[in-house]
Amino acid sequence: MRFPWWVPLLLTLGPTIAREWFDDLKPQRKKHR
Repeated sequence: MRFPWWVPLLLTLGPTIAREWFDDLKPQRKKHR
């Protein structure tokens, strides 16, 4: 079974996007960037 093209992309961009989302979901820690 071969991986789709977006699997490596997801593995590389995943942590970054997740961190941004978690920062957005935390109301008590609102920082300007």
